[in-house]
Amino acid sequence: YEMSPHYHALCISSYGIPAYQARRMGEPMADCSYEILKRMGEATDAMQCPDGNDPPIGDSDRTPSSYALSIIKLLHPDFTTRRPCPPTYLSVWVGGGKTWDSRTSAVKARTSLFASGGFACAATEAGSDASFAILRNGANSEWHAHYDNLSLYWEAFGMPALTDPGRYLYVDDFDRIWVRHAESHN
Repeated sequence: YEMSPHYHALCISSYGIPAYQARRMGEPMADCSYEILKRMGEATDAMQCPDGNDPPIGDSDRTPSSYALSIIKLLHPDFTTRRPCPPTYLSVWVGGGKTWDSRTSAVKARTSLFASGGFACAATEAGSDASFAILRNGANSEWHAHYDNLSLYWEAFGMPALTDPGRYLYVDDFDRIWVRHAESHN
């Protein structure tokens, strides 16, 4: 698992697109590769805030990972998500125009533990009164994660209640140095 929700989604597209194309061309990758990608999709789905954006933890911003989930949907048509997952421009392009019913979503566990990835998530159903929390406690790294063990990001009633500083800017200034250290995380 990638330690940042954003980079986790980027890995899905980086590996998922070649996996889909290999399968389409009759040269599939090992079955375990497709299962690993599906588990990465499960983690990405669990990590998304109720509005579909990534939580700003580790090296992530509040951006959507729907493009990554749509690649998983191409690879695994039976893959379900906590909120509707429409085809994206990327999945339509990669899939040669393939689409699916985007209104489908599934009732999934309200809590998810990804021990090897170092995080746990809890969520209510999506909507204006939704709540979501993610707790980080995994391997620390200077890259794609911060020294942020036991950081908690929490949204209540669709609004951030307890936040993490996220990635800040990629410049060598005091603020960037600060957000990468344990003292800056909640």
